[in-house]
Amino acid sequence: MVIRLDIFHWIHRFAAAVRTESHSKYELFVSCLSGAVLSYNRADLDLVIKAKRASDPDRYSILTDEQMLPLISSETIKHHVRRVTLGAQETSTRVCNLIEELKGPAGLDASGISIFKSTEAIDGVWAAQQRHLECLQDPPGMNLYRVVKISTINGVDLPLYKCARGSSSLEGFHKVLPCMIPGPHCAARPYQVYLMSGIARWNADRRAQSVMGRRGRKYLTYCTPLIDRVNQRCKRLFGEEHVPEPNFHLPAISSSELLGLEYLFKQSSGEGSVEGLREEEGEEEEEEEEEEEEGLEGTDSGLEDGEEEAEDHLHMKCREQNKPQYLAFIDLTKAFDLVSREVLFAILKKIGCPLTWLATLISFQENIQGPIFYNELLSDPFSIKNSAKQG
Repeated sequence: MVIRLDIFHWIHRFAAAVRTESHSKYELFVSCLSGAVLSYNRADLDLVIKAKRASDPDRYSILTDEQMLPLISSETIKHHVRRVTLGAQETSTRVCNLIEELKGPAGLDASGISIFKSTEAIDGVWAAQQRHLECLQDPPGMNLYRVVKISTINGVDLPLYKCARGSSSLEGFHKVLPCMIPGPHCAARPYQVYLMSGIARWNADRRAQSVMGRRGRKYLTYCTPLIDRVNQRCKRLFGEEHVPEPNFHLPAISSSELLGLEYLFKQSSGEGSVEGLREEEGEEEEEEEEEEEEGLEGTDSGLEDGEEEAEDHLHMKCREQNKPQYLAFIDLTKAFDLVSREVLFAILKKIGCPLTWLATLISFQENIQGPIFYNELLSDPFSIKNSAKQG
């Protein structure tokens, strides 16, 4: 996996040294930062200029290429002209010149207020961001653009490109990222597994879309060993032309690159292993369980024999369903038909059932039916029968 810093995010980091984003020179500053990193492909630009000239040859034939550029819309350039990185050294020189220029009168608005908070602020941000210049460059030998279709404008064929680089793809990833984690509470190890699995699926989908015609993957499976095994066996039995997934490529060899929570732990505590953190979490959980057991031994000696087994069963079901315990109880009360009311209320109190729910249940008598109104929600009618709730 090749890791690169997104240019959009890198530019956005300079906002920490800007007085306000509503400053009249802020758009100019951001545009110049983008131009310091990226440059337009000259061959694509010539094709766009040629198509524009063809719309009115008599009018545009006397204009130079530089005079034609303002007449071309930004949308046309965005879709039909590729951009390439200039290199770390060239970018560093351009950004230095830009910052020095805006420190002077060029960085003042109509009221004489500078775009930067202070000289020290912008110098500090630039000093911190210089180390990322190499990470901004396009990976060598990797094509970041794919041709979606060929558009004919004024008799000139212009390829319509879609880029893997840029904020549009990244913003789409940020929208999908929360869906990779199934719940708001997740320990370090399963969180890392969910995150890496989601990223792998995202990369597989993007790789499939990068194939011409969006026919990069035929089957909705993300198991790379399975796909590779099927491809190899079909190739051996039926030949190269009958491989079911011809556009499949094996993942890159695993490296020492830290991803997800591993990178976060390394930056915050110097510990780059999720396993190490998991061991600490396990020790804390064991200590909490021991404390709970000691508390139960001292305060609940008078409970009946069936309470301990029922409580363990309730805890297990709650963990399986990944729900708050009092909500899981509503779904599982049929498992406690033979538990007495006193034992049931003791269990609910011990596992943290809200007192409002507990008081409501205690107030019910045998065979009384009725709903519960809680947080503006009305439950289905239920009755107390055989010393337990029946939904």
